[in-house]
Amino acid sequence: MRIIKNAEIAKLVWEKFVKVEDNKRIKKYFHLRPTNSGVTIVSTLSGYEMRGILKNSVDSLKNALERISDKYDVLVSIDDTKREKIMEEDLKFKRSDRRNNQTGVSLEEVVQATMINTMSDDHNLSKVLNADKIEFIASEVIFEKGKHRVDIVGFDRNSNVLYLFELKKGRTFKVEQVADYINYYAGKRERGILEKLLRTYPIHSVDKFERMQGVMVMKYAENSFHQFKWKDCKEKNKIEILFYKQSLSYIKYP
Repeated sequence: MRIIKNAEIAKLVWEKFVKVEDNKRIKKYFHLRPTNSGVTIVSTLSGYEMRGILKNSVDSLKNALERISDKYDVLVSIDDTKREKIMEEDLKFKRSDRRNNQTGVSLEEVVQATMINTMSDDHNLSKVLNADKIEFIASEVIFEKGKHRVDIVGFDRNSNVLYLFELKKGRTFKVEQVADYINYYAGKRERGILEKLLRTYPIHSVDKFERMQGVMVMKYAENSFHQFKWKDCKEKNKIEILFYKQSLSYIKYP
C-alpha cells in the first residue's frame, strides 16, 4: 500500500535527520503522519494545533524538517509575531482559529494536541488505564477509505498493548465507534496491514503488539459518574471511558 511506502520514506528521512542531536527536539511539537498522498508534518504548537503541511518527496520533507529545526528557537519563543510569520509565511502552516469556535471543532483539536504533547510524560493517563507507560505513536491513523480513522494511537511497551483513542468534544453514550475500530483492525487482513504500517512508522514505531484497547475520551462534567449508563456502555463494548478535566501545569522560574 502507498501509505506503507510513505511511512518507510518518512522513517528513513527522520532517522537521518535526528543524527544531528539538536534536531531531535522538534518532536516535542511536531510529528509525522504518513498518508496515501505523502507525509504530513503535523503541528501541536499553540495556535496551530493539528495543522499540517503535506510533503510528497524525500527532498521536500527533509527540507521542511530542517527549516523547522533551524527556526525552532523562535517557534517556541515568547515572540508570537515572529512565530506566526515563520509558521504561516515560511512553513505554510494554516492557523487554527480558536476565536470562531461555534462548531467546537477547534476546541477538539486543542484537546487532541494537548493530549499528544503530554501523553508520553502523563503518568495519570497510564495510571487510570492500569498501564506502565503509554507513549504517543500516531494521530489520525487510517490506511484506506472508510470510517475507521483513529484520533490518537498510543502504546505501552511493557504490556505490548496498543491503545486506540477517540476524542469527543462533548459527552455521548454512543461509544460503539471505538468498539468498531477494535473489531475492524482485529480482522486478519486489517491487522496485518496495521502491524506492517506501525513497524515502519516514523519517530515512534511499534514492532509488535499483543492486543488492542479502545478508549473513548470525553469532557468531564460533575455529574458524569452519577450516570450508570456509562458502566453499561463500557462493559457492553469492552472499552475504557475517560473524562478529561481542564487544568493548568506550572513551571517555576529558576
